[in-house]
Amino acid sequence: MGKYVLFRVVASVPVLIGVVIIVFLMVRLVPGDPVKILLQGSRSTQEQQDNLRRQLGLDKSLPEQFVIFAGNVARGDLGTSYRSKRAVTDEIRIRIPNTLKLAATALVITVVTGVVIGVVAATRKGSWIDLASMFGATIAVSVPGFWFGLMLIMFFAVRLGWFPVSGSGSWKHLVLPALTLGLRSSAVLARVTRSTMLEVLNNDYVRTARAKGLREKTVIYRHALRNTLIPVVTLAGLELGGLLTGAFIVETVFAYPGLGALGIQALSARDFPVIQGVVLVTALIYVVVNLGVDVLYGVLDPRIRHMHTTASVRR
Repeated sequence: MGKYVLFRVVASVPVLIGVVIIVFLMVRLVPGDPVKILLQGSRSTQEQQDNLRRQLGLDKSLPEQFVIFAGNVARGDLGTSYRSKRAVTDEIRIRIPNTLKLAATALVITVVTGVVIGVVAATRKGSWIDLASMFGATIAVSVPGFWFGLMLIMFFAVRLGWFPVSGSGSWKHLVLPALTLGLRSSAVLARVTRSTMLEVLNNDYVRTARAKGLREKTVIYRHALRNTLIPVVTLAGLELGGLLTGAFIVETVFAYPGLGALGIQALSARDFPVIQGVVLVTALIYVVVNLGVDVLYGVLDPRIRHMHTTASVRR
């Protein structure tokens, strides 16, 4: 197991290097001069603009900027915000707990709802429960997240007054944003769980378990569900990345002070260091989640662990 985990960790290193390069180039291809934006509204002279550009390090060539940027990232220094003049790591440290809480809550909603609906639909194939759940899943996948969030605000926050409209603080502030984030993901997960469960239920070992006289619940939850979980775990890991990126829109709709809202503010201000920091941290979380999913593969199915270990030894 240790060799398998080490293999997956080493394989993640080139991905992180590629992310650093792409983020650096992507941010600098965005139209707009941050110096002129920062001095907007003031009668700045060319000399003032040149001085500020020199202070921000934007007077150097692109390769020089990248070398400085990569070296700082390796030391954990993401620079200083152009807008707030605070360290980017401090800005992210304040916001990231809120985003992680939101994404974790949405993931729990996604996994629990998606797996339960998918299993129930598969075990009742062709019934009204199956048809209704899959129809609902199709609708949920088609509904834009921001629209669903606004509908939740209008009904549960404005009309009923059960939950706050915006902000953070208590668990009530998490409910509506988490539901908005988790709706589409749970619908996708429910459809995948249902199709995978139907395939597993047609396997020989399931028929053998039933022929032995085992109870249907034992057959489903002890024998079939474990093999169903491998593609479900894959999708859940991918959906967590989707939840993190989807939080950019949802946090804006609910005025939730998380990493997504910070990224949107930085984009509007052309705050390069904050944009880079937010994207890098999000990508790092994505890579760590995928690494965790790969390790979980090896736990759920030892054949996968053995296959990767054998392949690395042959190389």
